[in-house]
Amino acid sequence: MSEKRAGMQDIAHHTVRGRADTVTVTSWVGTSGLSFDVTDDATGLCLTVQSLDNEPAPSDIESLVDDLADKVDAGMLDRYFDGAGDLLAGVVGSR
Repeated sequence: MSEKRAGMQDIAHHTVRGRADTVTVTSWVGTSGLSFDVTDDATGLCLTVQSLDNEPAPSDIESLVDDLADKVDAGMLDRYFDGAGDLLAGVVGSR
């Protein structure tokens, strides 16, 4: 059985490497656990391939961007980001 989302809320805004990002928290029905995701404001691209268990600080967001860039360079995210190549290039190109 999959968990049902109880709600989502933008909880933080950061500027990392000159790009604005939003941190969103998701709560779930029947559990106290939370999920955190980071979205690049300019492109709408979700930078968290897998939701985080804790609210990310700006240094954590920098690590997310570095990890995405490494995966793109290695050809690991082509299908996941199908059609978002130009958007992703703008996000990871700032490292």
